[in-house]
Amino acid sequence: MKFKKIVSVLICIVLLLSSVSTAFAETSTIKGDVDGNGVIEITDATLVQKCVAEILNLSEEELTAADMDESGNVDINDVTKIQLIAAGLIDPEEKFVFHDEYINSVLNLMNEERAAAGVAPISLDEQLNAIAKIRAEEITEVFEHTRPNGEPFYQIGLETIKNIQIYTLGENIAMGYYTPQAVMTGWMNSQGHRENILNKEFNYVGISCVEYNDSLYWVQYFVGGQKY
Repeated sequence: MKFKKIVSVLICIVLLLSSVSTAFAETSTIKGDVDGNGVIEITDATLVQKCVAEILNLSEEELTAADMDESGNVDINDVTKIQLIAAGLIDPEEKFVFHDEYINSVLNLMNEERAAAGVAPISLDEQLNAIAKIRAEEITEVFEHTRPNGEPFYQIGLETIKNIQIYTLGENIAMGYYTPQAVMTGWMNSQGHRENILNKEFNYVGISCVEYNDSLYWVQYFVGGQKY
């Protein structure tokens, strides 16, 4: 029988990100080695973060090294992947399969439950989807609301969410469920998860599902706030 596990939490606080580095063989072609010094370290992540924030322009060679998922775009997913590799928390060759086709199904099921409870619908947000993808990768390493680098789950939101004045943050995670309906049933049968899904203070959500080692890992990343 496949093991199923779900955890939820609601919290709002601020902590600082720590810096750790991991050495790799010297080569300018290493993904993540943005400065080309043969080492993937937190300074590489900082360079990419500045590029994403549009306060630093990277060369074509640097952009190639920064594009960790080879999507053709450099974004916050690449920043976090480099941070995790630098901290020695994930294997740079690790492969994940994301099931984006489940996102809208989970969203629709959430809003059906909210409507039944007399709660306004929650809106999907693309930047929160990106965060949910990062968290889905992370819970394959550490299945809890503390990130592999020791930070609480909400830190990535506080550091990367733009254009939303954040009032509160929450997260549901799950593993071992193989359909949107199954994971939603599991969450709705758990008080803490149900409270997050039906919380009227949450008006934006990011959703992700990743397949890893023949199991699916699910994340709902909630934000209560005002867009500006």
